[in-house]
Amino acid sequence: MQLHALVYFSFAILAAAASSQFPDLPLVDTYGPNDPRATATEPAGYRQKHAAARQEFNSRMKGYDSFDALTKQRWTSYYNLEVSLPTLLGNWSVAEGWGSKNKAGTVSKRSYTGSGPDSASFLSQMKTYLYFAQSAYCASANINAWDCSSCVIANTEDIYAYPSTDGNEQGYIAVNTNLNAIIVSFRGSSNIENWINNLEFLPTSVPIPGVSSSVEVHNGFWTVWSTLQATTFAQLRTYRAAHPTYGVVFTGHSLGAAVAILAAVDAVVSGIVPAASTSVIDFGEPRVGNSAFYSYVLSLGFQQLSRVVNYNDIVPHFPLESWGFNHHTQEQWVDSASNLVYCNDVSNGGEDTNCANTVVPFVSITAHLDYFGIPLGGTC
Repeated sequence: MQLHALVYFSFAILAAAASSQFPDLPLVDTYGPNDPRATATEPAGYRQKHAAARQEFNSRMKGYDSFDALTKQRWTSYYNLEVSLPTLLGNWSVAEGWGSKNKAGTVSKRSYTGSGPDSASFLSQMKTYLYFAQSAYCASANINAWDCSSCVIANTEDIYAYPSTDGNEQGYIAVNTNLNAIIVSFRGSSNIENWINNLEFLPTSVPIPGVSSSVEVHNGFWTVWSTLQATTFAQLRTYRAAHPTYGVVFTGHSLGAAVAILAAVDAVVSGIVPAASTSVIDFGEPRVGNSAFYSYVLSLGFQQLSRVVNYNDIVPHFPLESWGFNHHTQEQWVDSASNLVYCNDVSNGGEDTNCANTVVPFVSITAHLDYFGIPLGGTC
């Protein structure tokens, strides 16, 4: 809020009055009798657009006697903003408590080298499900035909894309015979910037019978999931009956990632899928619930939980911890050298301060839209 106020103030003072006024440009040009422009045919609407442009110019120059005066005022504002930024960013860092954990000397991270969970096959798995997550952004007809720029994972069959009940979101379910998996993928927001600016930050108790009222999640994310729940559950029952030995993997990017973890929790608790053969592999997921939600997710015993964060992606840092939100495990962080890092968030309440939280407050929307060199979001 402080940062927004400072930016607003810095640009507002550009309109400060100067000693004299730059003369207004005429809104309509007057041509001499021998000027060929006097008899030229004007394009439709030209005179109105020309006048509007000059009116805007005159308005912007109010209070300034020259371009130099305007430029000097503008750069003074930029300088004042830049000088104030370190203090504001430092205050954000302190408020969020970055660096306050891991004081017991626990191992924070390790690069993916060697074998087992540190193998190249794990990175390959992440990229595979990233393509499944991105495909949810495509038109439903293209998803069903498995004919889109990100529909590249072979042996993907029986695809069914479906809209939410309000028509604002969509998901799809498919089978991959090579992976022996049923994939459930949800679309993220089509406009990341607007989505960040308009996030509802109200928590709500998880409306699942038997779950403690202390387990809270983001109200807006749960609302989105509720519009996809009935179709998702109905399709899962059908697909599991046809492929009883297959595991189930929920995936998504951005808002789709938030919906995916809620869908997985709801499906397990509701008895639709067994936790032991259910995985959640998400990308650029925002904080979805509180610390009780983190503990609850951990207690369900999922086969795999992978929450991938690309270096300084801004979205995983919202909503803020200071607002009562907390990530669930397991963070897999792509560091500045593009290494995939296994973070020690289980030992640190779901938030390992030596992984993605090290980049705060120098975060980026651009990093949210490209994971492993694969463009994400928008349309495909």
